[in-house]
Amino acid sequence: MPVADLVRPIVKKVYEITDVNDVASTVLEALYVCTSGRPGPVLIDFPKNIQQQRVRTWNGTDKSRLCYCPIRFVRVKRVLLDSSL
Repeated sequence: MPVADLVRPIVKKVYEITDVNDVASTVLEALYVCTSGRPGPVLIDFPKNIQQQRVRTWNGTDKSRLCYCPIRFVRVKRVLLDSSL
């Protein structure tokens, strides 16, 4: 039985990543969900094949990759976009 099915009754939401390029937006959404309302755990399922893939190079101009933007996390998004790594 997959872990996602086991923990689904006790977490606020389960995220199953199917595309390596969705990791950033999924993590931002998961952070929002776990801290909004009554705080609680979320599960982000990273399959092994996704863990071993490479992410496209991101130069900071394609801001749609960080697309989950609730008002509470606009500041976090700005910090991520303005930081030079």
